[in-house]
Amino acid sequence: MHRRSFLKGAGIVTILVAGGAVWRAEDQGVFSVG
Repeated sequence: MHRRSFLKGAGIVTILVAGGAVWRAEDQGVFSVG
């Protein structure tokens, strides 16, 4: 496995997981300010 492609895939997965976590938390009203 090439290290560059591995890091690229890991970065994409990390972004997807982080984005999904934020979207899920916002959907549950964790960030509701008002």
